[in-house]
Amino acid sequence: MIREFFTWKGIRIQPYMRHLIIYIILFSLSVSIIAPFVLYYSFPNNVLFSSIIRNILLLLFIFAGLFVLIFSKSHKYQRIANMLYLGHYFLVDNVTIMPLLGQKKRMKKKIVYYPRVYVKAKRRNVEVVVLLDGSKFHEKFKDWGSALEDMFSGDLQQKYLRNSYLIYDIRLGISKDRVNILDTSVENYQIELMKNFRWNIAKTPHALIVGGTGGGKTFFLFTILINLLKMGAKVSIYDVKRSALASLNDILPGVFVEGNKIIKNMRETYESMINRFNAIRSREDYKAGEDFRYYKLKPVFVIIDEFVALQQGFVKKEDKEKFGYYLRQIVLMGREAGFFLILTTQRPDASFLPGDIRDQLGLRIALGRMSSDGYNMAFGRVDKTFVNFEGEKGRGYCFMDGVTTEVRSFYSPYVPGNYDFREEIAGLASKAYEAWAQEAPDGVKSGEAELASEAMPRLKVKEIVLEEDEK
Repeated sequence: MIREFFTWKGIRIQPYMRHLIIYIILFSLSVSIIAPFVLYYSFPNNVLFSSIIRNILLLLFIFAGLFVLIFSKSHKYQRIANMLYLGHYFLVDNVTIMPLLGQKKRMKKKIVYYPRVYVKAKRRNVEVVVLLDGSKFHEKFKDWGSALEDMFSGDLQQKYLRNSYLIYDIRLGISKDRVNILDTSVENYQIELMKNFRWNIAKTPHALIVGGTGGGKTFFLFTILINLLKMGAKVSIYDVKRSALASLNDILPGVFVEGNKIIKNMRETYESMINRFNAIRSREDYKAGEDFRYYKLKPVFVIIDEFVALQQGFVKKEDKEKFGYYLRQIVLMGREAGFFLILTTQRPDASFLPGDIRDQLGLRIALGRMSSDGYNMAFGRVDKTFVNFEGEKGRGYCFMDGVTTEVRSFYSPYVPGNYDFREEIAGLASKAYEAWAQEAPDGVKSGEAELASEAMPRLKVKEIVLEEDEK
């Protein structure tokens, strides 16, 4: 606590600050009007006076520039002061004014309690610090997140407690953090989603992508797929609705649209995960606590598009139970071995996505228009005002377990109008086939390994086509 006393927390908000802009303007005008008269009577020499006037005008221009900078910060201080005033976050009591020179005693209202609130205002960030002092407003201080976001049109990045001080970190101009799909990169098993926001698949395993029609979910899923292929991952794709991802079956291996083949591939993926676990533990360089990265193994991904539609498509109860078992095992056990799931759906229905599975999906992203129930199912009940963004593809919200403490605003990578996903994915097809070829039956990389049974026919067809093109 002693160290916190000497820590710079920002400008302390005072009651008078709710009129701060007016005070600054009045002060500026007073200086501008009074200064020339004072100088005129102080320097009667006209030549000297003219020179001084020119210098004064120059200083006024400089002052005007500084005023713009001061205004931006002062406006933020004023808004917080107004919030405290309008929300009645203070206590007033009648105080006796002692008489002077025979005057009668009189009562005056005086603020006897005002919260200790500090503000650090920067160009792209506003940090609000409030002391949790046990007053009648103690619990209300903890619910400022949504109000601060609305006030500053910003996004709550963090909310944390430090030595009895609750700190709200608001990011301004979140749209400026959007990246172009051409600038996205993959490094050390991390995929760049926004500026200063990367998905580390090993530290935050599995993902849930939710979004209605026209929200940009498909484009974002293609973006993730491209970066996984750049990473050298083995990717299986399930698309029972035979939509955009299914159209990649003539380019990539491991694209499945039929329920029986999906269950078969899911079983093979589960068995491959178990085999990789056994192979890792039998290695001479095995080290407890290390994951697939330590052994330089490539990750294995299963992308399930329209997860709810797939679940509803199983006619036999036995098939649904098998699929659910393999799914749950991969979600719960897959991170160490490098096996991951990406689920997409238009609405995360609790009857098809149980809470124990949803809670294991470290990255959760909601794009486009959704109902309040949809947001609650994706993120749980949080202190957040969710807004449906009409006509903004790729705009939504995200939560990354272990990285974000709050649900944040999100922009998926921008896709130019002339960008061709199929062409880009076709250019990475060789890496996809290589990943399937190198994933041996025991789950360990092997140069002599063959493709999985589902992918082998597609590889042969691809080779014949290429030979015919060369002729």
